[in-house]
Amino acid sequence: MRQYTHREFVKILIANGFHYNRHSGDHAIYLNDAGRHISIPMKLESVIARRLIKENNLETDIKKLKKLKKMSLNEPDGASVDARNPDLRTPEINRVVVAISQTLSATAVVEIEGEYDEFDLKRAVREQILLPSECASSCGGKEVWTEDDFEVIEE
Repeated sequence: MRQYTHREFVKILIANGFHYNRHSGDHAIYLNDAGRHISIPMKLESVIARRLIKENNLETDIKKLKKLKKMSLNEPDGASVDARNPDLRTPEINRVVVAISQTLSATAVVEIEGEYDEFDLKRAVREQILLPSECASSCGGKEVWTEDDFEVIEE
């Protein structure tokens, strides 16, 4: 059976999300984010270490935990899992409703038979030209675009 030194066991605790809290007599107290605590005697015996590992479902393969990104190699021991680390706090996400107004123009050629007026010209443009507002809705755009104004000027 594997025997663990005090230092090795502390590394296992830190890799499993525990952080040092305090000393009480000759025991070090470690806590995790859920409030669970483990008391480790300074003279750790293998029987006690195995019991603590089994009771607390601790993963002893630190290399495996590092691969799972539970523990970072570039931080002090326990910093990547310590709830008090300000870098681990998720930033607040704000949802803001905004109004977007955009004016676009383009020159294009449309075909119209015979005599025509402004209404016929607008209808021909809508039928023959793919407009940006149509592209956004037909291309799976999430935003709902409202057409405020539509002008066709003959050049």
